[in-house]
This record gives sequence, C-alpha cells and structure tokens, in this order.
Amino acid sequence: MIIGYAIAIGTKEPHARYAACFLSITGASNAGPMVLAWGTGNAAPDTVKAVTSALIPSIGALGSIIAVWTYVPTDAPDYHNGNSLNLATSILSGILVLALFTYIRWENAKRERGERNHRLEGKDARAIEELGYLHPEFRYQA
Repeated sequence: MIIGYAIAIGTKEPHARYAACFLSITGASNAGPMVLAWGTGNAAPDTVKAVTSALIPSIGALGSIIAVWTYVPTDAPDYHNGNSLNLATSILSGILVLALFTYIRWENAKRERGERNHRLEGKDARAIEELGYLHPEFRYQA
C-alpha cells in the first residue's frame, strides 16, 4: 500500500500510476481484515471482543468520509492531496502495528515471568474468570 501511494505521488507516468493502483488496492484490501482479526483475537472477555469487532471497522469507515474531502475534482488528475493523505495514514498504520507488536511481545514476556500473577490475589473464582485479557495466563497473539 505504501509503495503504491508513493509511486502515485512520485511520478506522472501513466503506466506506473496504473500499476500503483494495483499495489495500493492489494495492500488496502488485506489490511482491514487482518487488523480486525488481530484485534478481536486479542480481546477478552466477550464484551470487549464485541466492542472491538465494532470499533475497528468504524474507524476504518472514517476513511470513506475523509476521501470525499481529499479526492476532490479540482485536484484531478493527480489527486496529490488524497494520495498524500493515504500515504501518510498507511505509514502511520504500519508504525502503530509495529508498536503494538512490540508491546504484545513485551507484555507476554512479563506474563511468562509471572509479573502479572498479583492480579489473582484475593479474588474469588468468578472475579478471576472475569479478568479477561488481564488474567496472567492470557497471552496476546503477536
């Protein structure tokens, strides 16, 4: 996706821009479902998973609203503003995924070392069951 938008911004050559469309769409088509699966897979208990499964597509749908205001006819045929915004948000998304991946690995390591076991102290069976992602035995999917 990043490569596609970078090509679209960086060249006026129509064949390269046409190829950039395929790269951008290929990256964008896969990103949404992968982020949704990753987010819901790391959400617990069921109520958090339900909110997550609604929140992630809602955030993604904001892109269609923003596109109305960034892909304007006066910017044709290059649509520099819209492509630049998509490039920036694609880069930001990549950085956020890397940051979350790093955090997940760090948090799972703390749980492996037993540094989250204090969350079980003084709780009855029902309270322990309701901990969800806070339970020391819960492991995030990286």
